[in-house]
Amino acid sequence: MVIFLIALAIGIKYRQHIALTGRTGLFTSQQTTTAITEKTNPVIPENSTFEIHFFDVGEADSALVECDGHYMLIDGGNPGSSSFLYSYLQHHKIDYLDYVVCSHAHTDHAGGLAGALNYAFVGTAYAPVMEYDSRAFSSFVKYLQAQGKEVTIPSSGDTVMLGSAKISFLGPIDMSIAEQNHNNASIILRIEYGSTSFLFTGDAEIEEEQSLIGAGLRLQSTLLKVGHQGSNTSSSEEFLTKVKPEYAIISVGKDNEYGHPHNEAIERILKFCSLIYRTDTHGEIICRSDGEQLSFDFSHS
Repeated sequence: MVIFLIALAIGIKYRQHIALTGRTGLFTSQQTTTAITEKTNPVIPENSTFEIHFFDVGEADSALVECDGHYMLIDGGNPGSSSFLYSYLQHHKIDYLDYVVCSHAHTDHAGGLAGALNYAFVGTAYAPVMEYDSRAFSSFVKYLQAQGKEVTIPSSGDTVMLGSAKISFLGPIDMSIAEQNHNNASIILRIEYGSTSFLFTGDAEIEEEQSLIGAGLRLQSTLLKVGHQGSNTSSSEEFLTKVKPEYAIISVGKDNEYGHPHNEAIERILKFCSLIYRTDTHGEIICRSDGEQLSFDFSHS
């Protein structure tokens, strides 16, 4: 508990609303970044709200989705992010998470979830496996059990609602491709809010991307949460052709030892998407949707 008590003193970074333009997202203080897409989905309710916080958790992943006062946490970063998540949820008085998604059991995704669960209760917790030989994932399961919960393994095609947003679980489809590489066990989900959409891919590599394409699943999304910190082993050109993102978000650590994001992946993404936002340069990224267009805030100016 000491680490969590210390965390209470951590201030939440102020955010300055700015917009970006150009292929690399250069700052401008006067413009608004929007993505307008064809309205094909039902009209969202009046006074509905939707936003995603892509947390700056270094060489790891963590994002909090909010819709109409309901919350879903996707991944928790490394174990060192436990105190951050605890204090963040406490500061914002978020003591109930409708869903927690551990995209896969690797430490840089599962590590900080224990901190979130030490503060907030959870409705349903998803992961692609029930157990995994790592301290981080075992800690996640332990805190779930303390709440009388257990891991739920979603199937491709499952859907749930988060307020007015629809969440569709797309992958994993074929767990056999994860036997040699657990990245390919990643939960892949697509969120629809009005006519905007968001695709989260965990650390899925090209093999899992191919399984989704082969299944003929709907992948087109306004925003792509880029897989595996922008690794060259993810974001294949064929996959990007199906997604056709207008925006891409990369959660990545500054000056990381892996050289993420890889130049080859960036070049492929830029063929489809002119705006790439990165936590190593923009800090925490807050994406908001009104059902038709997106706007962004950043903690780094």
